[in-house]
Amino acid sequence: MQINPDRVAIPYPLKALNTYQNDFFLWGLEGPHTGFRALLTIALFLACHLFFSVIAKAAASHSVFLDHLTGRLLENSISTALSILCFAFLFAGFHKSNIRALVSQQLRFRLGHFAVAFSLFLSLIGVNALIFWPDLATSLNLTRSIPGRDLLVLLLHTALLASLEELMFRSYLPKVLSSALRKPWAAILLSSMVFAFVHLPGRKLETTTDGLTVGYLFVIGSLLCLLARASSGIEFGMGLHTANNFGWLALNRLGFTSGQVSDLPSLGPWSIISSFVAIFILILYSQKQREGFRI
Repeated sequence: MQINPDRVAIPYPLKALNTYQNDFFLWGLEGPHTGFRALLTIALFLACHLFFSVIAKAAASHSVFLDHLTGRLLENSISTALSILCFAFLFAGFHKSNIRALVSQQLRFRLGHFAVAFSLFLSLIGVNALIFWPDLATSLNLTRSIPGRDLLVLLLHTALLASLEELMFRSYLPKVLSSALRKPWAAILLSSMVFAFVHLPGRKLETTTDGLTVGYLFVIGSLLCLLARASSGIEFGMGLHTANNFGWLALNRLGFTSGQVSDLPSLGPWSIISSFVAIFILILYSQKQREGFRI
């Protein structure tokens, strides 16, 4: 049997390209005992993430910015950035691959995808505020201006948190489950269920609102997984996720919305519908582009 030297020369992290180049969730995790390595990665990551969170909380309690939201967000941003860095090292160590394999099948971050998704959904949030909320004139408190510094810190915080969640719930966990189950659809449903319950207010189903929130997050999580699969990467999801958190938190700072951002019914039906609209637009766009996609 003659061996093709070109196939032997393929770098270890890229071997999966030959077999699974058409499915993002069945790509990028090579080698034996994927499940065991994933358990070690997740366990150590959670321990590190908890440690960084405790440190950030302790720093906030002694900070001169104790009563200033920007200071707390900045401290949490540093904690989140350290968690992402820790996860990158753990993934590289246990899976012998670069974290870029979790971001895109092109092994690079497509900034254009992130910018398009961020701009699209932020525009839809603006449409909600201007058209679908008739009490805008009386609700919006223009005297509560947001300094540019605060906006930058808010954008940094939301981008880092969204990136961490997309890496975990729209790439790593679906890939691990797909590798174990060999069924991407089951991986999408299970990872979306985990995503929904992680965000459950109060960590238990106490009211109908909690149930609706979990259902909404499960559906959104599943659609974002489909978007990652269609676009062969998570950049679109990172952009949408960042715009969602940034947009609603910014409106909260202006006094336009009230309560927690996770209180979905208080945001109005159009804010929920716009999420589906943005995701479906990007899925259709990705499917159109996928035919000409080559690695």
